[in-house]
Amino acid sequence: MKFRLTDQKVDNLKEYFIRMVKRKLNYHEFWALKDVTFHVRRGWRMGILGLNGAVKSTLLKIVAGVLKPSEGEIKVKGSVVPLLELGAGFDKEY
Repeated sequence: MKFRLTDQKVDNLKEYFIRMVKRKLNYHEFWALKDVTFHVRRGWRMGILGLNGAVKSTLLKIVAGVLKPSEGEIKVKGSVVPLLELGAGFDKEY
């Protein structure tokens, strides 16, 4: 998953919009996920562990179809319920 991030800190949406219109923002690419491959067979369970900012939510949103990958493909046989947006399944203590 590729994101475009600005190099400058912008305090609010108004300031961001003004800088964008005046073309005073510099962007760089940030790859949150790249070259990731895994397979989960029917009946298997999989857990994803990691620190804050380790791209766990982004990966799950791609699998659930909430986000589309920047490159490559994802194949899901069956259905995935995107409960991520509701905050389900997260233990904020870890």
